[in-house]
Amino acid sequence: MGESKFNESDIQLTDFSNDSAPTELFGATVVATVNSLPIFADDVLEAHAQNLGKAEEQLSPEEMNKLRARLIQQELPQHIEKALLVSALREDIEKEQYEQLTTQVDNLFEKEIDRLKERYDVETKIELQRILEQQGTSLESLNTAFASRELSMFYIGRKSKDATTLSRQELMDWYEQNKAQYAIEAAAKWQQIRINITADGGREAAFTRMKQAIDALRNGTDFGEVAKQFSDGPKRDTGGVWDWTKQGSLADEKIERALFEIPVGKISQPLETKSAFVLVKVSERREAGFVPFEEVQDKINNKLQSDARRDAAQNVIKDLNNTATIWTIFDKKPGASAPTAPAKF
Repeated sequence: MGESKFNESDIQLTDFSNDSAPTELFGATVVATVNSLPIFADDVLEAHAQNLGKAEEQLSPEEMNKLRARLIQQELPQHIEKALLVSALREDIEKEQYEQLTTQVDNLFEKEIDRLKERYDVETKIELQRILEQQGTSLESLNTAFASRELSMFYIGRKSKDATTLSRQELMDWYEQNKAQYAIEAAAKWQQIRINITADGGREAAFTRMKQAIDALRNGTDFGEVAKQFSDGPKRDTGGVWDWTKQGSLADEKIERALFEIPVGKISQPLETKSAFVLVKVSERREAGFVPFEEVQDKINNKLQSDARRDAAQNVIKDLNNTATIWTIFDKKPGASAPTAPAKF
């Protein structure tokens, strides 16, 4: 492979029999049909165009064909799914309505073209087309993929609309059943003045320094300023400020107890730990509980609507798949052996 950026290990080749893989898996070769609607090789391979271009410089025609076959087999299910939905949409609405819908999709794609022009910093479609061709794709391929995606989404939305209507009681029931995920742990915001008991000064020196800090507080000096002047703690430069600290997260039981027992805004008595004298001041505290239903109602609604649409979409696709006529190049032919790795839909 030399110095090429393409790595064959990214895409493993599969051994297909001659019956399983046509000799020309590109361009307008039909690789599947859904209710007589054809799916073309280039449309399926469009997402891999750049890598295929690099691979073509290094692989033999036979190896390239195996590579294309594997990629088509990998990508085909989602293209069949979209084709199923587009086919069903055409049968579900009047011809005139379908034509109006495709016109709207074409107009949306024009906006997508404008976005691509801006992305690649070009002014015209011709310039954009040249850049896309260098990447192994084209405006036509992008348009086909865009239209297929938009039309299939429209059909899914049309069929799953009723499944997304949820009452307030349904939302509350779900909230109660899943209340644990909205639990709020008790926590406090606080400040600390910490005077370390050092080996050279010992306990007496630390206590004397703590008395100096307490005197400054009694004289009206702000707690944060006293912390900056006297504290040995890790938050000294920011006035000894600690953000929300959950109950039960501190190793020292004395400090932990003070954080959740002293009144908010008050300063604790000097607390002596194994290695320091400490003063704490609680600036905010929240009790354990649950996020109120009203605060999460919209999020729950959005989640359940999304889940309902997904489930409805899966059911629609399953029903369509059961009644559709689908053929792929990987289907077993009469009198031929089955492919090494048959496609599953």
